[in-house]
Amino acid sequence: MIGVGYLRHALGTAARVARFDTNAIAEFDHSFEGFFRSFFAAVLCLPLYVLVVAGERRLTEDITATVPGRAFVPLPPPDATYLAVEAAAYLLNWLALPLAMIAIVPMLGASRRYVPYIVAYNWGSCIVFAVTLLPYLAYAAGLASLTGMVILYYAVTVFVVTYRWRLARYGLQIPGITAAGIVIIDLLVSILIALGTARIHRSLS
Repeated sequence: MIGVGYLRHALGTAARVARFDTNAIAEFDHSFEGFFRSFFAAVLCLPLYVLVVAGERRLTEDITATVPGRAFVPLPPPDATYLAVEAAAYLLNWLALPLAMIAIVPMLGASRRYVPYIVAYNWGSCIVFAVTLLPYLAYAAGLASLTGMVILYYAVTVFVVTYRWRLARYGLQIPGITAAGIVIIDLLVSILIALGTARIHRSLS
């Protein structure tokens, strides 16, 4: 059972890392139970993920409508098949990096830091999803044009990359250049999952 106080501490600690508090990572729960509890962040992030996907669909539809004469791949209808594929992609995104890091951390000599890193990464994902949603909310509320939304999105991307780098740098206690490599691997995994998801949608539509 995860109480409100536990969640408040975990999310507050993740927010402190975002505020450049490099000592905050040590305050996560690094116990055996804490490792598995950190995956509860996937439950917390699910509503944010749904909103991000909805925002992406609306943005794609609006771009299609404002660029006449261009051939865009039509979006699949949000039916049960679409939702099942997105759910599988969401689950895979949460499992891919932790599984990959099992093989990577021994090569870095950071096996003992695997649990602290994954715990910080998981709870930090709540911050990432919340920040990623902001440009879509601004656009949906009419506070940002298409151009403004793109600018906001790139700013958010810089924040997310920097934040992920900080989690790897201090969570694994590795050099900055090595942490950058971990971030690149994380990005590549996410891109491959996104491309695979898009291909499955096309094949089923």
